[in-house]
Amino acid sequence: MPVTEQKWAWNGVEKEIQIGMHETQNERFRSRMEDRSVVSLTDRELLCGVFDGHNGDVVASWCRDVFHEYLSVELEKRQPLVETLHSLFLSVDRSVCSAEMPGGSAVGILYMDGEMGDSSLCLYSANVGDVEAFLFDSSGVRSLTSPHLGSSPDEGHRVRRAGGAVVCGRVYGVINITRSIGDSWMKECIIAEPHVSRTELSAEEQFVVLASDGLWGSCSVDKVGEIVQAAGDVQSAAERLVGYALEHGSTDNTTAIVVRIAPWENIQAV
Repeated sequence: MPVTEQKWAWNGVEKEIQIGMHETQNERFRSRMEDRSVVSLTDRELLCGVFDGHNGDVVASWCRDVFHEYLSVELEKRQPLVETLHSLFLSVDRSVCSAEMPGGSAVGILYMDGEMGDSSLCLYSANVGDVEAFLFDSSGVRSLTSPHLGSSPDEGHRVRRAGGAVVCGRVYGVINITRSIGDSWMKECIIAEPHVSRTELSAEEQFVVLASDGLWGSCSVDKVGEIVQAAGDVQSAAERLVGYALEHGSTDNTTAIVVRIAPWENIQAV
């Protein structure tokens, strides 16, 4: 994918945003591609999403196609963005379950809106399942998401309280994630309530990596940071991340999105 980039002028501060994305079916181990992704960047809005489907790609494909549309509907309600993203996931899930679509999908998104009126430029993230995002800068790394796994004591306890069972870290011994879009046949246990976060961006250069578990299961967060910092651009970074995952044991579909947010003069110097 060509690098997607846009210059933002926000409160007198100029930022350049660059996005690279790379994905692979990993044909050695997977007979079909169930990951889907979306990258949308304008001079006022950023939306990146990774949709990691299971038991087919129906839900992941549908989410990719309609997530932005559903987001636009929720934005019209003029709620705080944290509430907007929470409502977005639940609304999409209701539609998927009402249509009785087969399978389900882990979902992770990044969102920025230059017209939301925040006192500082903020990055919002939301996820269900094991799609994760991390932010890297000179101060270190921080997680923007929270994985929802049957192996998590808190999530396992929640599933059991809802009347379900966790066997070998999987809900009913079948699905390793405890939150998703879809999976209507066990909705009482696998919920669509997302983890949502708001992060104020600093004046310095920052990178964000959003990826499916095909990456995170084969590459430490610190190694991800090393690869991104060593790459010459965001597209090379995304390609190197996926390549590293394949070389180090990934047996899953793998998708990586790399977002660079930097002062304009820093971008020009690259």
